[in-house]
Amino acid sequence: MRTSSKVNAIIALTLLPALTFAAEAQDAGITADFQPVVEGAITIAEVTAPQSGFVVVWLPKDNKPFHGRVIAAVPVEAGVHADLKLPLDEDIGPDQTLGIVLHQDTGEAGKFEFELGKEIDLPVMNGRRPVMEVIGTIE
Repeated sequence: MRTSSKVNAIIALTLLPALTFAAEAQDAGITADFQPVVEGAITIAEVTAPQSGFVVVWLPKDNKPFHGRVIAAVPVEAGVHADLKLPLDEDIGPDQTLGIVLHQDTGEAGKFEFELGKEIDLPVMNGRRPVMEVIGTIE
């Protein structure tokens, strides 16, 4: 019995890193705070991407991020990224609401091709919600 318990313990310890990696691979998230635009860019504190994709900055329309326009789409590889600088495609001032959304890269590799109603480069989902953070710009 003792040998069997030791074997089970060894198997469990051997599989633990693989199980932990699988759980982490499914995690996705964005951490960002209200901030000023500095030299035409914002900085995201942390992005966890389970697969290659894009961190996209939406300038919402009528408080709907996906009905506004994209003002940045930066490719990211799978993994955790800290202090990710996102150059914006247009000048924006303070008091702007921005939707920071993690999107998949399912179309042409490295090219952001999302359009409403199409099944390409869709947002990464956490359950039924897109992985996103809403922030504002400040002076």
